[in-house]
Amino acid sequence: MLFFTKSNTNQLSGISNFFMSSVGDFYNVRHTVFHLVTPSPWPFVVSFSAFYFLLNFVYFMHYGSLIFSASDSIIYLLIAVSFWFHDIVIESNEYHTKTVQQGLRIGFFYLFFLK
Repeated sequence: MLFFTKSNTNQLSGISNFFMSSVGDFYNVRHTVFHLVTPSPWPFVVSFSAFYFLLNFVYFMHYGSLIFSASDSIIYLLIAVSFWFHDIVIESNEYHTKTVQQGLRIGFFYLFFLK
């Protein structure tokens, strides 16, 4: 079954919209009832921020002195994670189909009530 949906990539944040590639000009073609997310730069950015934080933490544990970049790495990590969660919330509020919503309800039922 073939579905046509309007592309709404302009509603995401400007930085992630810059990095995302558009599949079509106005309409995207989907062959599934599930939402396929667009490519996002945030996993890449968060992984480098976490690695930078890890390097600063190892430097702190080895030499015992806290350098200025340790606080910077925490700030970079928090900013990157907050932008990533912002895009996740936008995608969850606007792109979930009825099948995905039903699957989430069943999953939460099994997770919390049948445990």
